[in-house]
Amino acid sequence: MNVSTLTNFAAETESGIGALGIDPIKIALQAGTFLILFFLIKKYALDNIVKNLDDRRYKIDEGLTNAEQAEKRLREVGVESEKVMAQARKDGEKVVEDANKESGAIVQSARDQAQVEHDQKLDEADNKIAQKQKEVSKGLKGEAASLVALATETIIGEKLDAKKDSALLDKALKQEIANG
Repeated sequence: MNVSTLTNFAAETESGIGALGIDPIKIALQAGTFLILFFLIKKYALDNIVKNLDDRRYKIDEGLTNAEQAEKRLREVGVESEKVMAQARKDGEKVVEDANKESGAIVQSARDQAQVEHDQKLDEADNKIAQKQKEVSKGLKGEAASLVALATETIIGEKLDAKKDSALLDKALKQEIANG
């Protein structure tokens, strides 16, 4: 069949397909052109397009996997940071507690030291008072002896010697202490 026969056939059949304005030769040529174009695109371009789409799909899948791993790691880090914060709080509380104990011990030590110093000063004051009392007592005893000797001399009318004065004074003091 050649092209002229087909053209004649189409012209003769004006009543069938030709009446619709469809030319079978043009359709056959367009189908042939389409098949040639399809095979050329498939041979030279379609493989590259499919490869690029596969590469994109792989990169997208890899990105989603990485995002899921990053999200999982972020949750793990959040849990770890909470643990670290909890431990830091515990450590901080322990440091404060230890500092309070140590400051309490320091204050107590200072109080104890102050009490010791206070007691020492009181003992020193008591000793000084006792010493002063002894000195005053001696002085009073000496003055009392002088007064007694003077009174005795005045009453008796004679002068006693120091030995007799002292013996008489001791006797009077003993009686006074016994009477109370």
